[in-house]
Parts: sequence; structure tokens; C-alpha cells
Amino acid sequence: KNLDWFPRMRAMSLVSNEGEGEQNEIRNLQDKLNTTMKLVSHLTSQLNELKEQMTEQRKRRQRMGFV
Repeated sequence: KNLDWFPRMRAMSLVSNEGEGEQNEIRNLQDKLNTTMKLVSHLTSQLNELKEQMTEQRKRRQRMGFV
């Protein structure tokens, strides 16, 4: 009548499902990270473009002041 050998809450199917769920979570996080990296890259390029435009605008204003 001793049931200590019975794997309560330690079934192999539960262990494999936990691993799969963890892999899915890692994949989701990697996808989100990739998306975030693309957005940051895009924003960086937009900021650089804006910086160049501002520099050009300042140069024009300085030229107009000298004329």
C-alpha cells in the first residue's frame, strides 16, 4: 500500500510541456527584441536625417546673415 514510488506532479509529459512553453516564450521574446531593434534602427536613421536637416538650415541662416 506504499505509493511513494508514484511520480506525483512529476510526469514526463509535464516536464516536456514546460520545456516547449519555455522555448515558445524565448522565441516570442526574440521576435519582440528583433522588432524593437529594427524600430530603434529606423528611429536612429530618422534622427540622423533630422540632424542633417537642422545643420543645413543653420548654415543657410548663417549665410543669409552674412549677405
